[in-house]
Amino acid sequence: MKRKGYRFLEHTADTGLKIYAPSREEVFETAAKGLLTLLTEETPQPGEKRSVSLTAESAEYLLADFLNEILYLMAHERWGPSRVSVDLQGSSLRACLEGSPLKEDFRNEVKAATWHRLSLKETDGRWEATIFFDL
Repeated sequence: MKRKGYRFLEHTADTGLKIYAPSREEVFETAAKGLLTLLTEETPQPGEKRSVSLTAESAEYLLADFLNEILYLMAHERWGPSRVSVDLQGSSLRACLEGSPLKEDFRNEVKAATWHRLSLKETDGRWEATIFFDL
């Protein structure tokens, strides 16, 4: 069994990710990689560092907010993460992102991570999350 990863989910006018990892932090990190793959085939290079700090009502909302922050960096600043490190403390997140400017056009236009069918839970010693994106 894979220790961590993601797979794409299809839904009318949306697409989603099913993410699994050994820890909550790795779910967030893996979800960021999935979002990058959804948007572009380009592989950002390590280099420029960015930080993200967020607080939300729940871990699920924190996941959606985190991915929307990354989506903002990618869509509006044309910058993509190559490395993502997440620290979760209760309902707060601090993330260190390392990456580079994006040069290629996106293959999908993603508007936002949504709360539709949003979930984050531990099952049998591994963490799983489901999140959908409005296209």
